[in-house]
Amino acid sequence: VEDNGPGIPEDIRANIFQPNFTTKVEGLSFGLGLGLTIVQRLVDSYSGKISVTSKPGKTVFKILLPVPESNF
Repeated sequence: VEDNGPGIPEDIRANIFQPNFTTKVEGLSFGLGLGLTIVQRLVDSYSGKISVTSKPGKTVFKILLPVPESNF
């Protein structure tokens, strides 16, 4: 998943998967800080991996899920 937003500052990147962590606190834009926590738990439940790279103007989340071996 990729976007062209402001990016995620490096000093908070380690916290983005923590429950209740959000940078949205003012006005009509607010968050509960659960979205990325839920995604990470789902990915973990499938023995997958999630990673993030970010810079101003571009953030990329990559999700890798294992493919089960087929019995065919």
